[in-house]
Amino acid sequence: MITGPSLLDDKYPGWYKKIDLEKLDMYSAYNCILGQLYGTFRKGFRDLHLDDDRFNLEELIHMGFFDSTGDEESEWILAIQSRREAI
Repeated sequence: MITGPSLLDDKYPGWYKKIDLEKLDMYSAYNCILGQLYGTFRKGFRDLHLDDDRFNLEELIHMGFFDSTGDEESEWILAIQSRREAI
């Protein structure tokens, strides 16, 4: 299970309301989760301070911001849908 949704719950309350699932594309710098929230993947990455030395690549993959297995996008969709249903 990816941990990125929980990170965004803390850092960007209500983030799941802003994601357009029809546009979601984890391979796009603009239509991935961070791209849709921050304008680009890189800006979101910096704004969340994921670019500092505290995080290694394995942790970032576990967060789900890099679609390394092809399953991350479906996990993000499930996380978004469950949060929307809980409202």
